[in-house]
Amino acid sequence: MKKLSFPLSWQILTAGALALVFGVVFPEAANITGYLGKYYIKILLVILLPTIAAHIITGITQITHIQTLGRIGIKNVVWALFTQLIAMVSALIMVNIIMPGNGIDFEYTTQVDASKTINFGDFIPRTFCPNIFKALSENNMCAVALFCTVFGCFISKSKDKTRIFLTNFFNSISEVMSRITDFVARLAPIGVFGALTQLTANTDFVTSASKLWGLILTITAALLIHTFISLPLFLKISARCKPYRLMKAVGSVLFTSFGISSETLTMPMAINRLHKEIGISAHTANISMPFQSLTNSNGTAIFLSVATVFIAQAYGIYISISEQIILTFAILFISFGIPDMPMKFTMLILPVLGFLELPVEGAALVAGCEILFGNICPFVNMWGNICCTATIARSEGDTLNIERQKL
Repeated sequence: MKKLSFPLSWQILTAGALALVFGVVFPEAANITGYLGKYYIKILLVILLPTIAAHIITGITQITHIQTLGRIGIKNVVWALFTQLIAMVSALIMVNIIMPGNGIDFEYTTQVDASKTINFGDFIPRTFCPNIFKALSENNMCAVALFCTVFGCFISKSKDKTRIFLTNFFNSISEVMSRITDFVARLAPIGVFGALTQLTANTDFVTSASKLWGLILTITAALLIHTFISLPLFLKISARCKPYRLMKAVGSVLFTSFGISSETLTMPMAINRLHKEIGISAHTANISMPFQSLTNSNGTAIFLSVATVFIAQAYGIYISISEQIILTFAILFISFGIPDMPMKFTMLILPVLGFLELPVEGAALVAGCEILFGNICPFVNMWGNICCTATIARSEGDTLNIERQKL
């Protein structure tokens, strides 16, 4: 007899629904169940740094191992950063226009100075921290990400014996941490239940929950604008091709990444189609797609940007335009080289919240919304990766076959 399975996303959704009811019916017990949420966040923080650090180092060694530090490598870096910035600018414009978190007024339990502001004078010393152990103890993820990036580059430049040993070492750590993360993700329903129960009891959450639709609509609007306006315009100007014909040509790849909630697992399929049917050279496709998969996550960047500002608004903390600019740099650093893994958005937003000194309890809200966008963001990520690869291919002299192709 086939064993029935209950997907993790549905477990989290069910836990969130039960938390709303429990918080309203038994508000006195909310402080007790609230500890479940608090300790789950602490568990995530414990595994956060080793997980992300190992993934960044292994990602950097993979990139340099396939020799992308030459001309094509520079183009990949430029276009990856450019499309990431476009994605986050679109997200920040939408979240500042719609203001989805205004009027919610959640109460936070951690000590947060709502009047504190962060400027570039704070950002630079924290990112270029002279003491990596201090950065680790303070969960300063930007400084750790920068150190791991440099460390990974120099691993690839080391002698063969050292390079092979360290590459295998960090690959092993990355594999172990992925397994730990997978185990911790299975506890997510318990953590979400505890956090949302306390949130429901301490605030008028039933009324405020209706305003979460503002967050959902803002993320959706930003994703649609980036997918169907920003990236096609970028592709039209940079690659001089018809973007919607290219989208139709790679439609099977995009919808596969949507269906399996992963752009990484769809990458071999994308490389094959770009080379054999679109006309991109094997050299360019084999280098650019893995690079973009490791460095360029437009949908993820949009989600994190909107969710972070929303959390600040929901807790009544003002984030200035200069702080939002710093937020874009923080997300660029933190999301670099992070592969698909369970509760990716929740894991990535924790260091962002910590860096901006925002309440980490807000990560529980992200866990709930991650269910809705867990399939859409990989679609946008893959489309952004394909656009960058097509642009690089045209700059290398490749001729795209989409004009002649029967679609």
